[in-house]
Amino acid sequence: KDGDAAATATLVEALYKSPYISSLYEGDYQRGGPLLPSAIPPTRFAGAVLALASENAQFKTSINRMLMVAGLSLDSPREQVEKVIALYFTESMERVTGWYRRHVQKILFSLGMLLAIALNADTLQLLKVLSQSQEVREKVVLAAVDPGREEPAQIPACVDAGRESAACEQAMADRLGEQLTRVSALGLPLGWDGAQGRICGACRQQDGWTAWIVPVLGKLVGFLLTALATTLGAPFWFDLLNKLFAFRRLARREPP
Repeated sequence: KDGDAAATATLVEALYKSPYISSLYEGDYQRGGPLLPSAIPPTRFAGAVLALASENAQFKTSINRMLMVAGLSLDSPREQVEKVIALYFTESMERVTGWYRRHVQKILFSLGMLLAIALNADTLQLLKVLSQSQEVREKVVLAAVDPGREEPAQIPACVDAGRESAACEQAMADRLGEQLTRVSALGLPLGWDGAQGRICGACRQQDGWTAWIVPVLGKLVGFLLTALATTLGAPFWFDLLNKLFAFRRLARREPP
């Protein structure tokens, strides 16, 4: 196993050091280094594979075995061989992209669930308040539109001589405090303090545990919806907000 891993690492290093790939990044090859290319064109990969196959007999055997599926070999016309290898690389990257997306969504869902519980961000409760209170709706819309017209405050560099700057930490803390103050002023049911922190406002201790089943299940569903919303990503919500603002302008017949 260790020998196979070492051989694979050697082939990967040779692939990255190939002129087809080394021209895509600066400096010397370092495994997992930050300067490695973020993407490799399929044609470059195919050229590097063919060059490596001409130098490594074991790798040549593996490539020939792969090409046999398409009825080709390394002795076939180079254009056809490059096309098959490039297609194989593209399909493999699509599978890797799908795996990466699912992995990121799991992480986002876990973080979203933790934040939802910590902030008591219950989607069902938020929808209930927004649907029943016109004042809260107007505040939320105003808060969503106005910050885009303001100039963001400049935050000092967070790294000064290799160390985190105290001014940066203070600026970030101030910015966070400002955002929390704005959110709390909207009247949204966030946080565990006060009435919004009660899972069942009408329940009493003497009512028994059966009276808490529906409120607790509703709270869990609200947290799940909040966590699922975080997995959709920022582009989805920006696009949704743009559509809502466009609809709002159309409804009011405002010029775009």
